[in-house]
Amino acid sequence: MYLQGQKLEGRLARWNDDRGFGFIQVAGQKRDVFLHISQLGNLPKRPQVGDMVDFEPGMDGQGRPRAERAHIQGLEQPGSTISSRQRRQRSYEIQGRDLGVFGWLLVLAPAAFSLWVLYRDHNVFPLLIYLFMSLFTFIAYAMDKKKAIDEKWRTPESSLHFMELLGGWPGGFLAQYKLRHKSRKRHYQQVFWLIVILHLVLWLDYLLFGGRWIWHPAAGLVGAFFR
Repeated sequence: MYLQGQKLEGRLARWNDDRGFGFIQVAGQKRDVFLHISQLGNLPKRPQVGDMVDFEPGMDGQGRPRAERAHIQGLEQPGSTISSRQRRQRSYEIQGRDLGVFGWLLVLAPAAFSLWVLYRDHNVFPLLIYLFMSLFTFIAYAMDKKKAIDEKWRTPESSLHFMELLGGWPGGFLAQYKLRHKSRKRHYQQVFWLIVILHLVLWLDYLLFGGRWIWHPAAGLVGAFFR
């Protein structure tokens, strides 16, 4: 039985950075304590396994232990008069950044390439795929940001990347700027830009060289794999 306002400390034994939660191991306690990233406030760095965490013990709706008002030892936490949830809600409502000329050119490039294919080859599928997947990916970003605010189960980053790979990266890029979501996570950005570069290289090979260097060999390998 814990007293109200009591402070405990423990070691972060598990951490799922994609979904923003983990478990704290407290000495002398049989059950690990659930920790959601929303209880850590405005962090200068992402939590890591092995971090020592101070927290106030609490219970969720099912009577399971969870950490509240947590703080990673050794980190200076900027003071704030609003809760982390209010801060995330405010960031959700703030108008996103403008893409700028380069950003808009990048987002519209697949549409321009697809329109050229439609005009030259009478093939509408690239245009439809980019439009549908970009819309689908933008909605997925928005839903994931809303889940983060409501402290609900998050969409795995691998799922977002898969949508981007299938042609939704323009919608993902637009969402990163307009929703301010996933735009500061270094590892996520590295994978995202690899996907963008892959798409642009495939388009350049197809439009300038007829796809003979990358597009057709890759299609042949895929076809052979599924035979």
